[in-house]
Amino acid sequence: TITNNSVKKSVQSYTLSKSYINTMLRATVINIIYHRLNIDEKEFLTKVFNNIPFKTFKSKSKNSVIRLFHTCMGACKDAIEKNYLRKFYMYFIDSNTGNILEHYEFSFKYTEKNLQPRAQTEAQLTESTSLLLQTLEDLRRHKKLTGDTEMKVEITYFDDTPDEYEPPGFRNLPEDESLLKIIKKQGNSVVLGSLFTGFHNLKCSAKGGIFNLDVSQSSINDDTELNVKEKNPQEICFNNDKTQDDLQMAVNLKLLTISDSEELEIDCPCKLPLGIGPWYPDIITCVSCKRRCHAPCQGYIDKTFLHEKFRCFYCRDDDDNESLTFQDAMLYKLTAKIEENL
Repeated sequence: TITNNSVKKSVQSYTLSKSYINTMLRATVINIIYHRLNIDEKEFLTKVFNNIPFKTFKSKSKNSVIRLFHTCMGACKDAIEKNYLRKFYMYFIDSNTGNILEHYEFSFKYTEKNLQPRAQTEAQLTESTSLLLQTLEDLRRHKKLTGDTEMKVEITYFDDTPDEYEPPGFRNLPEDESLLKIIKKQGNSVVLGSLFTGFHNLKCSAKGGIFNLDVSQSSINDDTELNVKEKNPQEICFNNDKTQDDLQMAVNLKLLTISDSEELEIDCPCKLPLGIGPWYPDIITCVSCKRRCHAPCQGYIDKTFLHEKFRCFYCRDDDDNESLTFQDAMLYKLTAKIEENL
């Protein structure tokens, strides 16, 4: 389970660090399942870390999703122990249409056991763990997936993994059967959280469904403003020459305008100012090229999700190249605020 003691030990020991990453993978997957799928509440237990509630499964269950979960986690544990596991993918699929409704990606990085770990404190890991758990808890604001939804999973390995390796319960999948080719075409990811123990790193990101941030880049240019205008205490609309569906709300919102007319330094790939009207997103600086970017444009809702040296997507490995547009992230945060007050 997740405790202050397990956090403390994970930053001190390579073996206990690996155990902690396994624990957090399990906890993250369980809480995503809890908040997104319709599974009987009786299947879960509630625990608390740092005043943040999170769910665990009861020891025995006949539920097919929970049984699949246990198989997956056993396989992941085996692959993590061998330093083979690179990414774990979890898909929620409409069983009637075959469409991927949402998918979650878990990325892993390891250090060699005999190498000196990078500095990481108990307080830092406690904070990043709390942030991840709170982000998962915030999923409760969204309606669960309805209808016939099934769960599928895939895992990928590092290049030095033996070709014949197959973890318990899994088989090697032909490339044309993999769902990866589909999700790579489905836009940007939202980073839910990242954990770093000094020995190991786990990052969770998501696409689709409630994470879809559909704002056209082409509609925002030198001559265009995207306004959120207050019409009355119960409704607002997004205006960009034409009105989209009204969103009901129970609180007043101040005028929020995106405009590139402000004369501020622009380093971010989105080409918008570093400060946008009354809203100033967190700014992060790449340690390699010194580019200053909006945190959301690099895949982070804000800088609290960043717990290691930041490298922008120009300088990252291709494997880590994921980002949100600034406009998308702004609307994501605004929509969350609206839903919180409905």
